[in-house]
Amino acid sequence: MSFSLKRPTTVAEVTECIDLYLALNDFSFLPASRLKSIRELSTAVRMNKFVLMALLDDKIVGWIYAREANISHIENSVLQQYYYASNLTGVRAVKLLSVLHQAMFDYAEDKGFELVMSSGSHMDSKNVLTRVLAKDGWDTRGYLAVKYTKYFKER
Repeated sequence: MSFSLKRPTTVAEVTECIDLYLALNDFSFLPASRLKSIRELSTAVRMNKFVLMALLDDKIVGWIYAREANISHIENSVLQQYYYASNLTGVRAVKLLSVLHQAMFDYAEDKGFELVMSSGSHMDSKNVLTRVLAKDGWDTRGYLAVKYTKYFKER
């Protein structure tokens, strides 16, 4: 099983990513606007933010979006995962989660960020995302996973 990773480059790819994400959403708990989501992710792609999708057999099976976060109590530069979605299950889902988060971490180091954060979802009540990331060497507490890059400095 080998995923190919690429940035979305078309509105159709962005739309497919959003549709994948929304298919996983529980609208009775949290509303979401398809059009607003497409606009926001399209803007992130145009602004060259970290947006990466994974393909398996030429089909989008997952994607991740991260951007610089301004967290009021942290002086360090932070790259924070804002969206992660995958329609895979089982071993393939775990592998993809690891692959996309490693790509995000590599991007953070390449860009000089000091800290990378990924939070679970309201749909992930058992914190599976963070438990998988803990096995990949991330520090985790509850729904939050953090990993320090080689640029991290205590402040």
